[in-house]
Amino acid sequence: MIGLYPMNPTSGQYMITSPLVESAQIQVGKGKVFTVTAKGTSEKRRYIASARLNGKALLKPFITHKELMRGGKLEFEMSEQSSGLWSIKSQE
Repeated sequence: MIGLYPMNPTSGQYMITSPLVESAQIQVGKGKVFTVTAKGTSEKRRYIASARLNGKALLKPFITHKELMRGGKLEFEMSEQSSGLWSIKSQE
């Protein structure tokens, strides 16, 4: 629902997919929060146009468990069309 799927428990990577919610927060411990936002997500806008992790462009289709546990913010910009790296469509 939030756009993160554990790819392989031993790799510590979470595959990025289209989120179905506009915003969610995960309490990751020690007072840290990991926030996911998806600007413009809707039935029609279900493709990721771009993603930013803590304000920096994300150029890979995954984040690590270590990145998630640091807390921070993962921001998605959503689109009606698939493009390049972010061509993964959300499931209904």
